[in-house]
Amino acid sequence: MMLALQLCATAFALLGTWLIRKPGRWMPWGFVAWLVSNPVAMVFMALQGNWPFFFQHLVFFALAIESVWHWLVLPKLKQPEESFHV
Repeated sequence: MMLALQLCATAFALLGTWLIRKPGRWMPWGFVAWLVSNPVAMVFMALQGNWPFFFQHLVFFALAIESVWHWLVLPKLKQPEESFHV
């Protein structure tokens, strides 16, 4: 189980890093990948009793939430409603 946690956290962290490497359509989805990797890493750290790194990933998780809000949610909320004309 511990190896699976490490591999999952690592895979999603690397995916997130790869996606945000340059601005573009897919860049914000790197933060979504981090929404997966950080909690998985936090579970691993908690099970290991590694609290400094747990809290580090907790901060990373909070920053990923803020970034998803900024890059993915807010632009959708600010879009004018499309009207359907028949």
